[in-house]
Order: sequence, then structure tokens, then C-alpha cells
Amino acid sequence: MIDRERISDFIQSHLKVLIAVVSAVFVCFLLVLFVSVIAFRNGEKRRLEEAERLKAKSIPPEEFFLPEEPLQVPGIQLSRESSSQWTEEEVSRWYVLPSEEDLDGLRSIGENAVENLLEAVP
Repeated sequence: MIDRERISDFIQSHLKVLIAVVSAVFVCFLLVLFVSVIAFRNGEKRRLEEAERLKAKSIPPEEFFLPEEPLQVPGIQLSRESSSQWTEEEVSRWYVLPSEEDLDGLRSIGENAVENLLEAVP
């Protein structure tokens, strides 16, 4: 168990060293406390400066442009006239005849997909 006499003898024989160690720990504690208070204050200043900077960039609500109400609806085209045939210009613009190479490439891709599917069937 704890021997009280040995502890009191140790304290009496090493009193100066113990006082120095406790004092050093206390001074370190005070330094950490001082540094943390300074850091907290600097952080608070930085947060306030950042808030002011963001506030300076923001647009006040009074300066927003609000459209007139009710909003104007764009014109609606309910139907359109369509011709039964394309003109030569429309054909050249919208339709391109595929070449044999293009068709062969598409055909081989389709055949490969079918073969892979059939091979996967038990």
C-alpha cells in the first residue's frame, strides 16, 4: 500500500526540486492560456474582417431589380405548318446518306452484341 512516511520523507528531501517542477508546470499552463487567449482574439478579428469583406461584396436588397408582376409569358406557337416533302436544302442539311463502311461498322457491333448475349445463355 501507500507508505505515508516514505512520501513525506521524499517531499521533505526533494522540496526544492518539487517546487521548481510545480512552478514550471504552472508557468507552462499560464503561457498556454495566454497564447490561446491571444489566438482566440486574433481569430475573432479575422472572422469580423471576413464578415465585413463579404458584406461589402454583397448587393443590398434595395438595389435588386424586381420584374413587374405578373411575369410576361413568351408567345406560344400552338401549331406549325409542315410540308409533306423536304426541300433539297433541308435534305442536305439534315440527312446524310450512310456509307457502306458506316453500315458495316454498325452491323458488326450489333452482331457482336447478339453473339455475346447468345453465348451468355445457358
